[in-house]
Amino acid sequence: MQSIFTLFFLFAFVTATTLLGGTLGTARDIKGHTGYVYTAQWSPDGSKVLTASADESAIVWSSWTGAKLFTLSGHTHIVYSAQWSPDGSKIATCSADNTVRLWFTATGVKLHTLAGHIDIVTDVQWSPDGTKLASSSKDKSAIIWSASGTNLLSLKGHNDEVTAVRWSPDGLKVVTASYDGTAKIWDATNGMLLFSLSGHTDQVPSVRWSPDGTKILTGSLDNTAIIWSATTGAKLFTLQGHTDYVNAARWSPDGSKIATASLDKTAMIWTAASGTKIMTLIGHTDELVDISWSPDGSKVATASLDKTARVWSVSTGTMLGTFTGHTEAVNTVRWNWDGTQVLSASQDSTARIWLSADPSAVQEQTNQPLTPFSISPNPANNSFTASFERASILPTELNISNLLGQTVATSSIPSGVSEWRVMTDGLPTGMYVVRCGAWVRSLVVY
Repeated sequence: MQSIFTLFFLFAFVTATTLLGGTLGTARDIKGHTGYVYTAQWSPDGSKVLTASADESAIVWSSWTGAKLFTLSGHTHIVYSAQWSPDGSKIATCSADNTVRLWFTATGVKLHTLAGHIDIVTDVQWSPDGTKLASSSKDKSAIIWSASGTNLLSLKGHNDEVTAVRWSPDGLKVVTASYDGTAKIWDATNGMLLFSLSGHTDQVPSVRWSPDGTKILTGSLDNTAIIWSATTGAKLFTLQGHTDYVNAARWSPDGSKIATASLDKTAMIWTAASGTKIMTLIGHTDELVDISWSPDGSKVATASLDKTARVWSVSTGTMLGTFTGHTEAVNTVRWNWDGTQVLSASQDSTARIWLSADPSAVQEQTNQPLTPFSISPNPANNSFTASFERASILPTELNISNLLGQTVATSSIPSGVSEWRVMTDGLPTGMYVVRCGAWVRSLVVY
């Protein structure tokens, strides 16, 4: 007996090549901004995307459909960055209008305007527990704020623009990077300067804590990256090999490796324990501006002024695929929580979500679905039937995930079938996502 359950056929067809180094396909275009998209971030649960733009706005989007959910309007100049709070309930934006603004994620309503800087706010970051924020500014300072908008501490000591700020994993310290060629470590509880990391000979645009909080990584326009001790401020290793600015330097998830991206059109992978270069990733035809590790540390994604993003194997240095489709430079790349998709932001005013699977694993499937639907369980007969556009040549697996991206049920589909019945016993009422390696034409829920 067919039920009256509502289905939402929100198909997002994704094409992907089977050849290593080939072109990977776009899952969703995220269009709505009218200026450069500087940053794009996944929400903590993966259900949304947040973008910041030169059009003076930030926008919250559905990652399932690419639909615009809210426009965060109120800034009067470029929005350089937008960041989710750790629990995803709030958003912080920073702007060239000298302010930070806080927003309620569920409605897009502005909560607070944080006014205290006297020049462009270059970066904003939530503390790990979400109770505080830190912002950096062209006014040569950083400020620590409460989540209610109170100015708690001003961090002053740099001699030029502060380009970035990051919290330590335990939330007790912050590190700042500056165009004065230094990074500085501060006590986030009292604002005391703990260490000034001096060793670069040019501007420092990039700074990151190691995952265990014991080290600092900086990238500089002097063509190098440096690893520092966060407990003593001592320089440990200088990563030399690039022939132009190092725009981004990132720790691997386990802290054992480092990836750097440079204006010399290459990325490099290094051993964190010794600063030794492992490999050079060559393939982009213009400057690299960002690099991001996959959650399992097996791959990196790079963003370039050549209008592409690319995915690389860290074990072999092989370029696994190229994301083509942006019409201007790609500014940032970010992996989703399980490493299956990559989010890019571009100067063409768009963001895009891409299938990130290793092309060698895609095999003969030429379309990947992302099909949200709702289930209202019927104790008499809990199931649905998936009808495929064509019979799959190879066996495939159908996964049912909740909106946090967690797989709650699986079904192995043999080769040569065009219709398959899936049991949903035990699933509570709610929204779910069906994923599998064949083109789902329709779903009928019983």
